[in-house]
Amino acid sequence: MDEKNFTNWILNNIEFIKKDNNDALPRESPFGTRKKNATTICTGDDEKRCVKKFINLETRIRTSPKYNLISCLIQKNMSTLLQAIMCLLYDEILFLKSSRNLIYETSNIRLCRKVNEFNSPYKAIQNYNKTISKDSWRYLAITRNPIDRFISNFIDRCIRKPIKGIKSCNGCNFNMTCFVITEYQYMLKESTTKVMRKEFEDMHFFPQNWRCDFRRLLSNYTIIRYKNKNNNDIEDVVNSLNNIFYQQHVPNTTLTFIRNQLLFSRTMHTTVDTGARKFFEDRLINSPFLMEYVIRMYYYDFKLFNYTIPELQF
Repeated sequence: MDEKNFTNWILNNIEFIKKDNNDALPRESPFGTRKKNATTICTGDDEKRCVKKFINLETRIRTSPKYNLISCLIQKNMSTLLQAIMCLLYDEILFLKSSRNLIYETSNIRLCRKVNEFNSPYKAIQNYNKTISKDSWRYLAITRNPIDRFISNFIDRCIRKPIKGIKSCNGCNFNMTCFVITEYQYMLKESTTKVMRKEFEDMHFFPQNWRCDFRRLLSNYTIIRYKNKNNNDIEDVVNSLNNIFYQQHVPNTTLTFIRNQLLFSRTMHTTVDTGARKFFEDRLINSPFLMEYVIRMYYYDFKLFNYTIPELQF
């Protein structure tokens, strides 16, 4: 069975998934939260029970000096596609001459490896400062609804392709309850440690605001908000990207190429239309017990990037 067929099988084998998620979910808050005070989560004395903001996890910068663009990649936020787009905008002629395709330009075979890639915006600017003023750059990042991103990550990392077998996802196998609780505990711990563990799964699940040097540069970025829930939302993201590129004088032929490739193709690891997606989305959204953990993990992603925090109905 090839990877595509295996992915389709595992993500739609609902009975297999349900078997690992048949634990009863408590109706009470693990933190003593009640409906009357649910809106005060992560404020005042309760702040210490929420994952901190602006921890320095990583910054993945891709540049297009031709169009004065700096983009920061955040895993599961169209990062592979944004990386491919930035490679195209770095050198359109080379990209097209090499018969490259935005959809299939994966990290392992990317054309621009170590060419337009930096681990901080300042290093990128310093690299080009002889030809481009530091104030001329346009910063770009794509954020995603924290609930949607968590579910997508859980399915992709813990169900579709667990890299460490049964030890993947904190040893929780396919069980969401186990993973939500243990990952919350890991995040709290890692937000106060001097040396972070930075395992592969963490790089996907840790908060979005821990990246891109947002602590210092959030106000510099143009933030595009992404949900991946339906085709209209994807089209909105593509339109937002192309509006920015148009402002940076990217030619119409390139904008059309980007639009056509992004709207008429979906990457192989997309999980939005699967049985697994529906099952885990329903399980999380209908459980205030699980949802409170997730809110406490991503509280500052909700606040900083203007996503609505779900109501908790205990």
